[in-house]
Amino acid sequence: MPVLLEVPCGSIEDMQIAMAGGAQRIELCSVLEQGGLTPSPDVILQARRCCPLPVFVMIRPRSGGFCFTDSEFSDMESAIDFCRDHKMDGIVTGILTADGRIDTFRTRQLVERARPLPVTFHRAFDQAIGYPESLEKVIETGCRRLLTSGLRPSATEGLPQILEMVSISKGRIIILPGGNVSFQNAKLILSQNGLNEIHASCKNPLIRDQVHPDPDLVRRLTAILRTIN
Repeated sequence: MPVLLEVPCGSIEDMQIAMAGGAQRIELCSVLEQGGLTPSPDVILQARRCCPLPVFVMIRPRSGGFCFTDSEFSDMESAIDFCRDHKMDGIVTGILTADGRIDTFRTRQLVERARPLPVTFHRAFDQAIGYPESLEKVIETGCRRLLTSGLRPSATEGLPQILEMVSISKGRIIILPGGNVSFQNAKLILSQNGLNEIHASCKNPLIRDQVHPDPDLVRRLTAILRTIN
């Protein structure tokens, strides 16, 4: 069975490119150049109408860190309510404490609020201190997945840590590798037991400030993933 490809998308056009290239899941965001923020209600509704794939919505009210005020946390709760009420397929979020640790209490509140939607803890994890305790804390929140580059700038550099996370978690959470993933390195990352999904922007690194996924790169990555058992 092919490995599942998740592509982050900042617009309906991005989603159409990802779908045409063979992606199996969409991470819907705004402002991808800042790591992804909560998309507008209108974009969420458009995505639900036009995309037959599972769409996981980013819930992050602002850039510049992952420790949020009470008002920002309330906005996150409202955005989750909107996504749940409009039958989205999942949530992507995560909160750190002021001292840079996993905020287990607040993240668990968001996970509970999102039910029955599954929640992915995003790459705020790679900025958290206290690994491997931080992995256990994410698992405690009830998140279904953890998007990570293995605490390094890219998933290839962090591959030893990613594999260690798979071993430590023992199936309690899905480890989702992401971070400079491409058709050139996907096979290396995924040629290990326990990795069945991957996250890739599929943007051409040779094109400066590229906004949209590259259709050819989505197709080429999808073709590579089909060869991995």
